[in-house]
Amino acid sequence: MPYGGTAKDKVHRRNAAGEIIDNHSVIPSVFNPQAMQISQSLCCEMIGFRSFLWLYRDEQVAREKHDRETCRKFGPEVARRIAEQPRYPLEPEHILELTQPGARNPEEVVTILDGLIRERGLDAVADAMRRARQQPPL
Repeated sequence: MPYGGTAKDKVHRRNAAGEIIDNHSVIPSVFNPQAMQISQSLCCEMIGFRSFLWLYRDEQVAREKHDRETCRKFGPEVARRIAEQPRYPLEPEHILELTQPGARNPEEVVTILDGLIRERGLDAVADAMRRARQQPPL
């Protein structure tokens, strides 16, 4: 239930098909709306969209996947807000960098993976992976 809202304002989770998953409980949010919008934008724009660009190397496909996943995770209203008013828009040169053709060199893959893990707040996991890469194989 949104901060300051009522039970009829409840936001429902959705499954991969876009169907509402109703757990028949109403729990008021303790986060103010601006904090929620910032965290949704960080998750979708800074992590999700960039990951899809890198993975698919095609801006149109990446946007389609990003929009679908944003809608699935946060609902159609949030997806529409992020599409219409992005907080962290990408510059054209960043899009080109993420969609460049050809195989990625191993160091680039490691750097991107490390950055994505750290963006998710998993610094300890990223540090452990870095230490594991530095150890000689058994």
